[in-house]
Amino acid sequence: MALGAVYYGQLVSFIPGGRMAELYGGKKMLILCTLISSLATIMSPISAVWSPYVFIVVRILVGIGTGPIIPIVFFMLARWIPQTERSFHASFILSGYGVGSFLAVIVSGALCGTTFLNGWPSVFYTGGFFGILWCFVCAYMMSETPTRHANISIEEISYILNGLETAKREKILKIPWKEMALSVPLWALAIGFFGQFWLLGFFSTVHALYMGTVLQLPVAKNGVLSCLPHLLRAFATCIASYPVDILLKRELVSVGFVRKGATIINTVVSCGAFLGITLVGRNVTATTLLFILGGVLGEFVTFGVCMACIDIAPSLSGTVSGIINIVGVFPFFMIPALVGYMTNYENSIEQWKKVFYVTISIVSVSTLLFVIFGDLKPQSWGIAPQSENKRKKKEDVAESDHLTEPKHFLHSI
Repeated sequence: MALGAVYYGQLVSFIPGGRMAELYGGKKMLILCTLISSLATIMSPISAVWSPYVFIVVRILVGIGTGPIIPIVFFMLARWIPQTERSFHASFILSGYGVGSFLAVIVSGALCGTTFLNGWPSVFYTGGFFGILWCFVCAYMMSETPTRHANISIEEISYILNGLETAKREKILKIPWKEMALSVPLWALAIGFFGQFWLLGFFSTVHALYMGTVLQLPVAKNGVLSCLPHLLRAFATCIASYPVDILLKRELVSVGFVRKGATIINTVVSCGAFLGITLVGRNVTATTLLFILGGVLGEFVTFGVCMACIDIAPSLSGTVSGIINIVGVFPFFMIPALVGYMTNYENSIEQWKKVFYVTISIVSVSTLLFVIFGDLKPQSWGIAPQSENKRKKKEDVAESDHLTEPKHFLHSI
């Protein structure tokens, strides 16, 4: 219960967080959510000593704070980054997850081995402190929209706004739940998202378990090798996404081709690597290389199914991203349960092969359904009415006329 408490908090905050960003602003919500999770992180060691039940509540608060982050980030991407440049920018921004995961393992291990702030509690105190520090940096440096940035030029504003869909600067005050529930493209995206996050969930939850139980690697070595896919895929996706944006800018490929192509490539490479793992037995070197191969393209989901949330619902990108992320978090619960049921957490290769076969099947079928039924064009329910578009354009012009006026950074929060 305690280990999964963060995920429970995320489940209840994905949609509200994304929706509040649409209504009240992404910057405010980003700072608020980060502040909540940071304060709760600092409270974690104290609550753990006080009571296990209090600790669970505090960890749920961490989840409530971290859950909306991705929906808010994609909402802000829709307001700041032209469509032909989103693949690289989104990949670069979200590469922080991979780099952060790698550094967290190293730094956490080092802190736990010291007497600084009593050892293991320092991991929580350090993380929470830097989270709060980031909130101040965000308040000072970040602006809600290009037209509200104090130092941006008219040329830059024009370039950015010309690359955005008009609807992305609008608000839909009432969510069209019925139309969304009957939308085949949204269901196809949800299925594709589930499959791609099954892959990420595998590497996050049971990859290290396989290396430790089946290959029987020492804890320290296992920790480093298990983090390598997270680190390498962060760099791989940044490298791959840059030429993708060039192709989009030159109109050599469509947005749908990129989203589906990235999903197919990640599926083929990952499933091929998993199949190879079932054939090499307990060969540590071969298994490690195959795991790296299988995970190195994992962040292709960024300019694959993740960016599709903006594509199909420009005016509801926060809400749709929140809904889709709920689907994406389920594998993180299901995979450990599946592994426990099928292997009894033993080191039997034959039992683990079944886990890999199930994973290959789920990912392959979900990708196929996404490719067949997915439509990455903006859906009618995800675009603001034309009358709202015209009103907002007038507001944008009014805002741009005051760009040269000095602004106190707290006024822009």
